[in-house]
Amino acid sequence: MRFTAKTEEQIAQGNLIPDGTYNFRVEAAQNKFSKNGNEMIELQLTIWDHENKQRVLTDYLVEAIEYKLRHFCTATGLLSVYEANELNDVQCVGKTGNVEIGRKKGKDDDRYWNVVKDYVAPSQDGASGPNEPIPPKAAVPFNDDIPF
Repeated sequence: MRFTAKTEEQIAQGNLIPDGTYNFRVEAAQNKFSKNGNEMIELQLTIWDHENKQRVLTDYLVEAIEYKLRHFCTATGLLSVYEANELNDVQCVGKTGNVEIGRKKGKDDDRYWNVVKDYVAPSQDGASGPNEPIPPKAAVPFNDDIPF
C-alpha cells in the first residue's frame, strides 16, 4: 500500500475549516452561566464550508466579548434586541448570517480546532456581496427512473 505520511499536526489541521468567512445557521441555543458566574448564551452553529459541506461549531455569546455580541446581533437582524439590552436563547435559534472562522492551538498539546473569530454584518448598501448570507445549496432530488 502506498500513501503519503502525515504528521499529527497535519492530520489535526486536515479536519479543520480553513480560515475565512462562511455562512451559518443557529441550530440550538441555551442560556447558561460561565465558570465565572456570568450570563452567556451557548450557540450550536451549522457552518457551510466552501465545498458546501456542513460542519458544527459551538460558540458562546458573553457580555465581556462586546464586539462579538453586537456583531452577532447585527449579522442576524437582532440589533434592536441588542439595543434593548437583553437577548435570550429563543431569539437566536434559526438565525442565519456570515461568520469569520479561525483556528486556535491548544495550550497543552499540538491540537488545533476551529473557533468563531467574529460575526460579519451584511453590507450597508443593500447590494449583494460577500457579506450577504447565502442559503446552502438544495439537495439534488432523487430520481428513481431507471431506463431498463
